[in-house]
Amino acid sequence: MDQYFGTYRRFDTPSKKDAATLLGADNLVGDVFSIEFATEKGQNIAWLKNRFGGRIGFYDADFSRQLSVMAARGWVLNALLAFVAYTDQPAPGHYWGETVVICYDPASEQAFSPFVEGVSRLLASGVRP
Repeated sequence: MDQYFGTYRRFDTPSKKDAATLLGADNLVGDVFSIEFATEKGQNIAWLKNRFGGRIGFYDADFSRQLSVMAARGWVLNALLAFVAYTDQPAPGHYWGETVVICYDPASEQAFSPFVEGVSRLLASGVRP
């Protein structure tokens, strides 16, 4: 049985206007986001929420489904902001980013909590582990 899951994963923002909060001081590289689920257009979508409760972006349907299975297992889900990007094509362009996603069985909290903190510090200092 799996005990943890980790990956880098792209997220998108709903619009350029909604991305404004992503670009502020409330969302810094290395910040740990929570993941919450919402049903939208019949699909379960995983949203990233910052420490102030603001939604900053969402994962695609396939990855959202994968995360929802881990959440159903009772696992701890973490997403750490790795970078933010802007793409101008296709017009009018959009903001997106990437997170380090670290999920694990809560029985492993003692080992994984310091690991997540360490990855957060590395990202904040410009290192991409």
